[in-house]
Amino acid sequence: MGPFDEFNSDWFLRVGTALIYAQLAMLFFPHIFTVIQSIGLFCMRCYDRSFTFNDKTTRKIIQSEYEELYTGPEFILHVRYAQILSTVFVTMAYSSGIPSLYLLNFLIFFIQFWVDKILVFNYYKKTP
Repeated sequence: MGPFDEFNSDWFLRVGTALIYAQLAMLFFPHIFTVIQSIGLFCMRCYDRSFTFNDKTTRKIIQSEYEELYTGPEFILHVRYAQILSTVFVTMAYSSGIPSLYLLNFLIFFIQFWVDKILVFNYYKKTP
């Protein structure tokens, strides 16, 4: 009941480009705020160590302040899982008409993997 009766060239020009732009946004926007926060935390840790590479040096006197600075937040797995599922669903639903979504999906997962890997090892809280 919409403006398009079927998948034709007008549909691909309007809806297909919107899908591609939405998937392109998935390359950067889910990661940008977490990466900025991790860079800020890295700078605060460097300042605490007096800009040295020695991990044993700190300006903190109280243990709770030290743990607050060096522990980091927890990795929220269900949010990342929902982003992955939505990307896969959109790709599988529309890739028969827009095959470039396969390549875009690969790029999204490649960047997500490396960003998550670096952040899990350097930013997020380690599990006991």
